[in-house]
Amino acid sequence: MKKIIFTVMLISNFALANELVFYCGITMRKPMDKLARIFEKTHNVKISIIPGGSKALLNNIKYSKKGDLYLPGSESYVLKNKNLFIDYKEIGYNQLGLIVKKGNPKNIKRLDDLLRDDVRVVLCNYKLSSCGKETKKILTKYKGKDFFYNIVDKCIEIVLDSRPLNDMVKNCADVGPNWKATAKWEENRKYLEVIDIPFAKKHKLLLAVVKYSKNKKLAKEFLKFVASSKGGKIMKEFGFK
Repeated sequence: MKKIIFTVMLISNFALANELVFYCGITMRKPMDKLARIFEKTHNVKISIIPGGSKALLNNIKYSKKGDLYLPGSESYVLKNKNLFIDYKEIGYNQLGLIVKKGNPKNIKRLDDLLRDDVRVVLCNYKLSSCGKETKKILTKYKGKDFFYNIVDKCIEIVLDSRPLNDMVKNCADVGPNWKATAKWEENRKYLEVIDIPFAKKHKLLLAVVKYSKNKKLAKEFLKFVASSKGGKIMKEFGFK
């Protein structure tokens, strides 16, 4: 009996030592999926990606005290919570734009057009998602809080993150502020395009190693891999600079 129990414990510990839990902002899910699958084959490790809004994922780390890697949609989530991380590297950047249908049939050219009666707007949650928070900052900076909340009042829906926002623009909305890279995804590039917002800030994407990680060595190896030239090439495939 003792021998059996000892064997089970060894298997359990081996599995734990070869798994990384990765909290990933929804916009970066696709390139991270591809990079994770490559890394898994070369390092004999399983990477479990948990996608979601940046703030919700950060709260998960804070309260569960578990996880190995974290990639939010904006650098502020890492830089304002440095006590939660032991290492991080810049792997690209995010920038907000106005996502519209291919050909821009409603001729949307500027932020003021979001208040036009004939324009159906969809927004990301501005409390939980990095995209939504950036939308609020940009619209408020442009013409104040009233301008932002007037758009909130007229929008047809507030979605959780960037993925359903693009789906709504393809189907029932005319425009939605979203990260520009999402328009380059394979399922979107034939149906969507981006209208640039001239003063939109470029937000660094910082991949961080969580201090609670049980596999810090492996997590740092993955961080190094994603920040490499090969990682950068794959990020560019998905529209990230």
